[in-house]
Amino acid sequence: MVTSPGRPPGFTRGRSESPTSLAPARLVTLAGLVLMVGCLYWAREVLVPVALAILLTFLLAPVVTALERWRLPRVPAVVLVVVLALGAVGTIGAVLVTQVVSLGGELPRYKDNIKEKISDLRLLGRSSGLEPVKDTVTRAAGEVERDVEKTKSPDTNQPKPTPVVIQPGNGQGVLHLPAALAPWLDPLTRGGLVVLLVPFMLLSRHELRNRMVRLVGFSRLAVTTRALDEAGDRVTRYLLTQSLVNATFGTLVGLGLFVVGVPYAMLFGFLGGALRFIPYVGVWIGAGLPIALSMAVFPGGGKAMLVLGLFAILELFTSAVLEVLLYARSVACRRSGSWSPSPSGRGCGDRSACCWPHHSPCAWSCSPSTSPSWSSSGS
Repeated sequence: MVTSPGRPPGFTRGRSESPTSLAPARLVTLAGLVLMVGCLYWAREVLVPVALAILLTFLLAPVVTALERWRLPRVPAVVLVVVLALGAVGTIGAVLVTQVVSLGGELPRYKDNIKEKISDLRLLGRSSGLEPVKDTVTRAAGEVERDVEKTKSPDTNQPKPTPVVIQPGNGQGVLHLPAALAPWLDPLTRGGLVVLLVPFMLLSRHELRNRMVRLVGFSRLAVTTRALDEAGDRVTRYLLTQSLVNATFGTLVGLGLFVVGVPYAMLFGFLGGALRFIPYVGVWIGAGLPIALSMAVFPGGGKAMLVLGLFAILELFTSAVLEVLLYARSVACRRSGSWSPSPSGRGCGDRSACCWPHHSPCAWSCSPSTSPSWSSSGS
């Protein structure tokens, strides 16, 4: 009997190794992925508020825990925290809406300055050689329109009848109230769902954790409970730290814009801090608004360049100094003179190496003069 090299005698290819037998399994996997993505897309109206409620629960859970440690019952603690959070959000929203309305009322005062800036941009386009290109494109478009008009049939040249539009009177304004409220129904519904979910998640956060443990199973009860508690603590710490960093950035932006002289500095400071949650591009989206306003309000472009430099310097300071100082507390590097292997059996060859607690419940405690030792991350 002839056997293939590297296989024992009597070995036969099973069905599981057949390429044709793997095709249905791959199709089932692909169909499952497509179905999952479709379900997530169709259920986004519910899943997005649920995800936002979970994030807010992680942010507010430490405050509720602190109140419970002060021997305040859970229900009054949750109610107090939710009411204070809603009051803070409502106050900030009212102030921002007032400033936006005031800004919209003052923009017509800068109409002449805006026209001057637009004319400067046109002169810049003419001097840069773009004006001949624009004239060429305009003449070509005009010639095409004239050719189309010549090729039209006589019937198409007849004037079209004037459409008649029936406008409702003042007495029918109540009937159009649903149409006026339609654009606001979606955000109001999502916000109401978040407000309803957050208190119940804060009240039942331990019960939700226990249900997750039941899904995993009771065979690893201690490890799963510890992992979920540690994951919740780390997510809460990360969200609080990121919120503190962005709030500091927004405060510095507001103070800097106030010193420069840009109006509504508090509004743009809040927008800068809030948009910084968007990675990479959020900061510059927030910088575009005060830059555009400074170009509309002040003559010349000096103020706009100052605002751009302010955002660049503050972003560099926040990412290179502030975030390093705040997130360095999450790295467990401590002085130690002994060495012991990690649970996985791997050593640490670099004395400055350490493992971030965002990826593992354990970290290296490194000494500047000796080899590192493994220890639990307590920060």
